Amino acid sequence: LAEAPYLCILNNDTVVFAGWLEEMIALAEADETIAMVNPSSNTSGEVPPAGMPAEAYAASLRRHAGETQELSNCRGFCMLLRRAVVERAGFFDEAYDLGYFEETDYSRKISRLGFRIVRAKGAYVHHAERASFKRLDRADARFGRNERIFN
Repeated sequence: LAEAPYLCILNNDTVVFAGWLEEMIALAEADETIAMVNPSSNTSGEVPPAGMPAEAYAASLRRHAGETQELSNCRGFCMLLRRAVVERAGFFDEAYDLGYFEETDYSRKISRLGFRIVRAKGAYVHHAERASFKRLDRADARFGRNERIFN
């Protein structure tokens, strides 16, 4: 129902830091071939050094504003999507159960259309990985089912 040119999916187990969304949008605005953007994150191996607060680490990454890393797929904890591409590609496949492989499947669909998927090196979002799934039953069964659908 949103009418903005970009859509952002953001999990409830994340902490965002200054400039994260603006940086992700700026990258997409600068290159029409970019359809999906992930921020830098502990989920992608960007972990603050021992004793450094996450906010200070996020600020230190701003020196990489405008820089990207090519990705084969976006991780679902935080992703920016170009609305025009979503309108062309459709939505996530509803065959998947909650939480696993749906963003990988969608990323492949976007790549097949010729669009790029990138990580915004200058944006940072901390992800408390799997915090939302600790309350769900049968996570292993859910993972296995979704893996079979993906394969």
